[in-house]
Amino acid sequence: MFTLGRKIDLGYRPNQIIVIVTLLSALSGWLYTSELLSGLAIGGGVFSTWALSRELDPRHEFSAFVASAFSLIMIVYYDSIQLLVIAWLLLLLRMTNGITGKKLTIIDVLSVLALTATLTFSEETSLYLITFILSMLYFIISRERMALTLSAGAVGLVLLITQTIFQQTNTFMSVAGLTPLTLFAISAVSFSFIVFWFISED
Repeated sequence: MFTLGRKIDLGYRPNQIIVIVTLLSALSGWLYTSELLSGLAIGGGVFSTWALSRELDPRHEFSAFVASAFSLIMIVYYDSIQLLVIAWLLLLLRMTNGITGKKLTIIDVLSVLALTATLTFSEETSLYLITFILSMLYFIISRERMALTLSAGAVGLVLLITQTIFQQTNTFMSVAGLTPLTLFAISAVSFSFIVFWFISED
C-alpha cells in the first residue's frame, strides 16, 4: 500500500488559501508570459513550494506561505521548474519525517527508489542517489524497518556505482544539469535527515 500521498482537505482554511493563491499565481504567470503552460508551471511551483515548506515545518500552519510568497518571484524570472524533482523531494521528506502517521511500506520505498533512479540516470548526477542512501541510513540508525531500508540502501549503492561507471562522469557528483535552487533544496533535505534524527531522540 502506498502511504506517502496526502489529500487536500478543502474544509481547512490554510488549504483554501493556498488553492486560491495557486490559481492567482497561475493566472498572473499566464498573463505575464502569454503562455498557458508557463502560467500553470508557475502556479505549480508556488503550490509545490508551499507543500515542501509544510513538510519541513508541519507544526506551523502559515509559515509555508512565507516561502510561497518568495516563490512568486518566478513570475518575473521564470525559466523552468523541475516539478519532478519537487515531487521526489516531497515523497522523500514524507518518507523520512513520518508525517503521514502510517508505517513505511515496501511500495513507499520502491516508489521513491524508482523515482530516484529515474532522476539520477536522466540527469546524470549522483546527488539523488546519495540523498536517498542518506535517508535509508537515517532509518537504519533509527532502527526502523531495518530489513527493508537496508535492502533499499544496498540497491541504491549498487545503482550509484553503476551510474558512476557507465555514465562515466568526470566527478563523483555531476551537477551540471541542476539549478542552484535544486541544489539548495537537495542539500536542505539531506541536512533535515540529521535534524529529524535528533528530534526523534528527544
